[in-house]
Parts: sequence; structure tokens; C-alpha cells
Amino acid sequence: MKNILFISHDSVPYGAPKSMLNIIDGLKDDVNFIVLLPYHGSIVDDLEKNKIKWYISRYYWDIYSLSSFKDFLLFPYRFIRHYVTRLQTIWLIVKLHQIRNFDAIHSNSGVIRVGFYAAKLLKIPHIWHVREFQTIDYSLNILFGKKNLIKLFKKSDITICVSQSVKRFFQLVESLVIYNGVLSTTDDSLLFEKDDYFIFAGSLLPSKGIYDVLSAFISFSKQNNTTVLKICGTGNEQNTKRIEAIIQEANLQHRIQLLGYRNDIVNLLKKARGCIVASHNEAFGRITAEAMLIGCPIIGKATEGTLELIQSATNGFLFTNETELLNALLFLSNVENKEKITEKIISSKLRAELLFTQEILCEKMLEIYTTLKKQNEFSAR
Repeated sequence: MKNILFISHDSVPYGAPKSMLNIIDGLKDDVNFIVLLPYHGSIVDDLEKNKIKWYISRYYWDIYSLSSFKDFLLFPYRFIRHYVTRLQTIWLIVKLHQIRNFDAIHSNSGVIRVGFYAAKLLKIPHIWHVREFQTIDYSLNILFGKKNLIKLFKKSDITICVSQSVKRFFQLVESLVIYNGVLSTTDDSLLFEKDDYFIFAGSLLPSKGIYDVLSAFISFSKQNNTTVLKICGTGNEQNTKRIEAIIQEANLQHRIQLLGYRNDIVNLLKKARGCIVASHNEAFGRITAEAMLIGCPIIGKATEGTLELIQSATNGFLFTNETELLNALLFLSNVENKEKITEKIISSKLRAELLFTQEILCEKMLEIYTTLKKQNEFSAR
């Protein structure tokens, strides 16, 4: 069997860590996984359910912040802490390798480099899973800059991008594009009778388009007095208070529900009239792929990864401005459009089954792991 060290940039089971869990769950009978986490989080429960061995070593993202005077004062300390913890983590990886004899190290995000340096030290293959733009989607400052990071990506044995958009952004001509496999292959039964609500699922950040969604729904509520907007996600205190104030000012507390983080998002999607993905810059859009697979109409902003997934109006509703978003909400809430909506649901599901299932992702990842193991064995002779 293949021995793979999976290094996660976070310890909560959503986003990139959730995609990592999809790979582990699908390949645990063929691959011996060890997972390294930066802190003890709720993902540990999922790993233990799958009987996956995990370790914790505090390491940090390779980013920095200088947005305040406090950040300037703390920068030297944070910089030193960053490298001290990196060395400690590499030392742990070396000790684990002596016991487990890893065939490869798989870094699950582009924001962490500790796995890359450990693999180079140990002279074993490294896989880099690039899942985010970093700068234009999360407004992160890349340590030593984007050009330096691109050079590191290109030195990895294999670099995987989750979309063509990410591949173009980092100019990774020789990288592989493998879409996230978000769910296992589903059966053909789809729920066409929907409950009277829309859903927004994501971080409560301006870059995720939450304020655009609120503005469009407020306009929508003037023409529709029953449909609810369920907002699933968390944000910082400042954004949360601002969102609550907007809802109160519009007097829509009974129709706009802030549900926080939900672990039943799939069930909510199945019954929703539509899922709104309004990110200004989206590298992939896991919620988009999930909705397409389970038959929830997608209303997506026509940018980067979202446009790449939906591809055309046949598979969903694409918008570039608030008016187009409003029109999509009105269309989906009109029962007279049921036949056309059903056609979009079926079309988007067929596309998703060709690209975004757990089985497809795991098949491709197993091929990569097997190839690297053979190369590792050959070089050891």
C-alpha cells in the first residue's frame, strides 16, 4: 500500500479540509494516510471515524498582514515564530518518515509550504494542491510575493490546481487540473418540489458577495412576500453586526435567517429553490458543485471558477449585476417556470456527475499516488 502524509492548512471540516476528507474516505482501503494538523480542531472527529492516524504540530500559513499599527509592531515576532514552528514541524515529519516511510507528502493548500520543504529535505515526492488564489479571493498577502510562490509551485513534483482559473492565475502550465470531488455518485432521484427558500452558504465576507445578495433579496422581497433567505456561514464580529443591521433596517428579520455554520448543508440544498454563489473571485466553489450534484438550481456570479463550473445558462443562472441576480430570484420563485427549472436541474446534474464526484477525484488521486510510489521505489534501487 501507498503511505501518504497529508498536511492540512486548517483543522475544521469545511472547504479544503473537507476535500481532503473526501480523498481519504474514498482511498482509505488503498492508501495508508497520516494527517498532520496545525491545531486540534473538529476535523479530528472525522479522521477518527475513518481510523486515520493524525498528529498536531503548530505551523502557520505563509502569509502576512500589515493592515494595522499592531501588525507592524508584531511582524518581527510573527516572522521568527513562523520559522521556528516550521523547523519544529519539519523535525516531526522527519521522525514520522523514519517510522512510516512515506511515498509522498501531499500539501492540501497553497498557503502552507512546510510540506514542500520537508519533502525536499527527505528527498521524497511532493504533491501541492493549489485550491485558492489567496490574493483576490481572500485578500491575503503572500510571504515573499506571488512570483516567489510560483517558483516553489513549479519545483513541486506534482502541482494540482482545482480549476483552470487557478492554473492561469499562477501560470502553472505543467500543473494538473483536477476538480474537487464533493460528493459520492448519487442516484437518479431528484427533488423537484422545493420548499420556499433560497440559500447562501459561505463566509460572511464582502468578497463572497454577501452584501450583493442582501441588496438583491431586499429588492426581491418587495415583489415576493413569502420566500425566505437562509444564510449559512460565519464571519467576524464587524461583518456580522453590519449584516444584522441591514436586515433590521429592511425589517426582514422574519425572512432572512442567519443560521451560522451548518453540517446539514446538503439536506438544505436539496429542498431549496436555489443556491446563490456571489463570490467576486472564486477559485472553485465547492457549494456550487454540491448543489449541481443534488439538484439545487445554482445562481452564480459569472466570474472565474463559478463560471467554469456552471459553464453556461443551460446549467444554471449566471449574473453579472444585482438586476440579473434579482431576475433569477424572481424566475425561480415563479411556479409557472417549473418545467424550465427542471430542465436546468437535470442538465447541471449530468455535468456535475462527469466532473465533480468523489469517485472521479479518488480515481485520479490513486493514479498519482501509485505513479509516485513506483518512481520512489525505482529511485531507491
